[in-house]
Amino acid sequence: MQQINFYQEEFRTPKDPISAALIGHIIAGSLTVVIATAVVAGLIGWRAAVAAQGVKSEVAALTDQSRSLAEELRARDQGDFFTESVQQAERELASSETIRAFLGQLQQQENEGFSIILKDLARTTVNGLRLTVFEFSAGGEVVGLTGEALSSDLVPRFVKGLEQSESGLSESAFSSRISQNQREIYRFELSTLVSEQ
Repeated sequence: MQQINFYQEEFRTPKDPISAALIGHIIAGSLTVVIATAVVAGLIGWRAAVAAQGVKSEVAALTDQSRSLAEELRARDQGDFFTESVQQAERELASSETIRAFLGQLQQQENEGFSIILKDLARTTVNGLRLTVFEFSAGGEVVGLTGEALSSDLVPRFVKGLEQSESGLSESAFSSRISQNQREIYRFELSTLVSEQ
């Protein structure tokens, strides 16, 4: 039996020099395409990062502007609230001063034709308490008083002062209702049936 050696030159297929060059070109072209793709992807990523940074700075600027506008609105709303509160207090003060001046005149003068009840109300003063409404009904037999006090204990003192008056209020039993508002001022309502003298 004869042995055949396939490693001998006659059995080898000839190498194609073009295929080796072609493979080199294909590898080089592939590397070029991969490098170009990586460069383009890096460039796109860099531009996206720059755009994102611009958007972040714009959002931060808009947020700061929104905060400053919100603070301005809050300050303006507080200013309007305080202005309204001051105007309300001025109106209440003017009303109270008008009533106090009228009652003061009654206290100083003995004018005929005025109700003795109003004179008694003018004489009965308690610091920290003011009357805001007088109501007379049933021909003056039912008297209603509404007012404000800085403390709830001032109302019983006022009623006690009315017990020493010259009118029918001295013998009257008052029904009362006291409530406190947001400004910590006590509102009160008193009503009574005036006894005849």
